Amino acid sequence: MNEELKDMGINGIRFLMAPNAIAHDLSISDKALRLYILLASHNNDWDVSISYVSKALKVSIPTSKKLIKELLNSGWITRVEKKKKSPTNGYKYTLKSRAKK
Repeated sequence: MNEELKDMGINGIRFLMAPNAIAHDLSISDKALRLYILLASHNNDWDVSISYVSKALKVSIPTSKKLIKELLNSGWITRVEKKKKSPTNGYKYTLKSRAKK
């Protein structure tokens, strides 16, 4: 695929590609799949917040945490704690192209 088209989208419409394997992974919930796609739609330096996830997916904060845990446990994402000086350091998430169970 032309890298310029990949960066710009087609006809001004931005898009993303997701691994086929996640589409066929019936062990994760539909909402967890939607969260994966939401995370994939942002650039690498974007900060993920639970409140953003909750609003974007129209779910409660506890449900957002559950969905993140589901993706972590299934191996579709990993996370490391950010090192910054604040009470809520947050996490850096990495999406995987294959589940690491």
